[in-house]
Amino acid sequence: MAVRHSPLAVILATSALLLAACESSGTVHPPATPTQPPGLTTTAVVQSSGTNALLAGGGTTTTTFAFPGASVGVGSTLTLTASTQAPALAATRRAPQSMTTFLEYVTVVSSAAVTFNGTPALTFVLPSADVNAAATYTLQLLNSNSPGSGFVTIATGTLSGSTLTFPAGTTPFSIPATPAFVVFGLALTVPGPSPSPSPSPSPSPSGSPSPTPSPSPTPTPGTNIVDASTPYLTFAGPSASPQAVSISEQTGAPLTESDTCTTGSVTIVAVTPGGTTTPAQNLLNVTVTPQAVGTCSFTYKDAAGNSATVGVTVSNPAPIVIQ
Repeated sequence: MAVRHSPLAVILATSALLLAACESSGTVHPPATPTQPPGLTTTAVVQSSGTNALLAGGGTTTTTFAFPGASVGVGSTLTLTASTQAPALAATRRAPQSMTTFLEYVTVVSSAAVTFNGTPALTFVLPSADVNAAATYTLQLLNSNSPGSGFVTIATGTLSGSTLTFPAGTTPFSIPATPAFVVFGLALTVPGPSPSPSPSPSPSPSGSPSPTPSPSPTPTPGTNIVDASTPYLTFAGPSASPQAVSISEQTGAPLTESDTCTTGSVTIVAVTPGGTTTPAQNLLNVTVTPQAVGTCSFTYKDAAGNSATVGVTVSNPAPIVIQ
């Protein structure tokens, strides 16, 4: 006699088989897409004459950006997100001293690569809990294309009441196209306690006193030992004008240049000076000249392993259409 099965029994049996197959083989989930911490967000369109953006109403501070005129990427859209939580990349390297606290992070994403004629001027209106007349406020910058360089100090703020201002810079400043991004960090450094005076040692009854060795140069607290004035450069094409970058080395040690900008016979940009150079007054002026379309980076490192990396993109210029 033939055995008849009800439709419901067939459906339940099939579902059980499928569930058992998934459990035995393991369900594979795609990796989660990294996201920035939630926060207050605004957008702004890049203008050749200057671009302003306001973040207010939902964070611990009110933040105003005043970007200077743009030479590359006019018409692109900037998305700015303010948060008290650090993006994942921001944890790679921070200001070295324990007395430094980041009050706010502003992540900036651009729909296309943008180059401004300088770093932006910023104004923060701080809550009373963050106002400290004895503290030092610094504006720091991190680029997702060179996370190893960590946060780079680009300006020191001036506090008036609860209003904190940072001046605009004159060195060209670039934001890479999404999915890359830059992060501005507002850092507060409070002075540490003064050390207790050590008692003077009693003079030795005999023998000549030992000479006191000269102290080694000490890096300034709150900044990286090797810093670049900008973490990223963008050129409109191989015939674009050269751009300048300043590399600082706090101890005055020689810096050695290395890069990924030459492959075979193709050189994307020429970086000078190359080799090993001792900065003049702890500052090395670098010239970057575009030669071919592509993306690369260059690094200046001292003998102790401290380094600063700058990413570079040379775009393919749009063809000229004659109508």
